[in-house]
Amino acid sequence: MHPTLSAARADAIQKRTQAITRLRDQEIFLEMIDAPREEIRRCIIKKLSSAAWDYHPKAEFLNQKFYNKTLLHTSWKAGKLDITDLLLDYGADPDIEEDGQTIAHRAAAENNKVLIRILRYHKYKFSSYNSLGETPLMVAIAYGHEEVVSYLWISSNVAQMAKNNSTVLHYAAKHGNNSLARAACGRKIHININQTTRPGNYTALHLATMYRQDHIVNILLEHGAYPDITDVNRNTPRDHAFDEQRRNIFEDWDYIRGRKRKTSDSE
Repeated sequence: MHPTLSAARADAIQKRTQAITRLRDQEIFLEMIDAPREEIRRCIIKKLSSAAWDYHPKAEFLNQKFYNKTLLHTSWKAGKLDITDLLLDYGADPDIEEDGQTIAHRAAAENNKVLIRILRYHKYKFSSYNSLGETPLMVAIAYGHEEVVSYLWISSNVAQMAKNNSTVLHYAAKHGNNSLARAACGRKIHININQTTRPGNYTALHLATMYRQDHIVNILLEHGAYPDITDVNRNTPRDHAFDEQRRNIFEDWDYIRGRKRKTSDSE
């Protein structure tokens, strides 16, 4: 056996043995995730039974911070998702943060589909905000993780806004997600297509134009986005159309809307 591998294995066995010993003393500590799942389960059950006489919430000991690290975050970072699942089973708070992120936001950023499925199994709502005021769905859109976006689309309140009043439509417009932009414009989603952010007062159409997402500019105008809303600098979306192709999109829709108005007036 390679000496480095042998040393690594010996170190893992030592950590596992130490973790088991401390767990059997009903101690809660960050390195307990090195122990087998069943050892952790037995310790938690014993702690919960003794906590029944305590005034504190039963599972609060699972949410302790050890030098700003938590059991929940540490377990999934170590790839021990079976331990993450176990901790959630016994009441660990899925909204507990490390560095301004919940595990749902981390999963969205890192394309961790298994962790998303575990959270869905535990009926997690995916409605918490990270330190930037974003939902997990918005994070997944920003990183372009299509499969995670699909999971979160059916598990989240799609109409929930970010803390700066951005919608998923703003994120789709900025990051060029054509199919999601079209889906977000659907009547059943109940997203205001002309919602403005603060403090910039940008609509999704502003962002689609600024980030040169011509397909999304078309989609938004097709679904009735107003082209004349001004942002904080008094610019309308069409003011950001610096090339001829993008200006033509606005002119084409002006023509189409003008034709529709004439038709309705003549009727």
